[in-house]
Amino acid sequence: MGRRRTPPSLSGLDGWLQSAPRSLTQMRGSVGVVWFFTIDQPAWRAMVPDLRGLHAREGVEVLGIHSPDYSRDADPRRIATAVAMAGVTWPVAMDHRRSVFSRWLADEPRRGWPWTVVLDREGRIAASLPGSEVEPITTTVAALAAH
Repeated sequence: MGRRRTPPSLSGLDGWLQSAPRSLTQMRGSVGVVWFFTIDQPAWRAMVPDLRGLHAREGVEVLGIHSPDYSRDADPRRIATAVAMAGVTWPVAMDHRRSVFSRWLADEPRRGWPWTVVLDREGRIAASLPGSEVEPITTTVAALAAH
């Protein structure tokens, strides 16, 4: 996994669904899963059951960040309806201008969507994983949770 770095801030978000605003500091002490997605790309829905399972685990925090590709997907009501219908139970932040997305993934080649960043208990980036394959996420979380 190499040298772990501190993630950029969450400043610049455009609001929150299903939660009061959250901070990375609040996630420290837990393994964190920061999941960047957009309701425009269908692959995100298939990940929800597995992410819900991670969210239910003791010592694991999941945070969704909706970063739309298109302006039509920046409507908070549309996002709220989509995440509720998909069964998302964790906090979801809205990043309409993709400012947080851009800071967090600036050094990553665009290889897949959605994109998941796993944080260790100290709040450092342990893995940055493209695509909708959940196994690398659950394996990384399990390894970090065991320590």
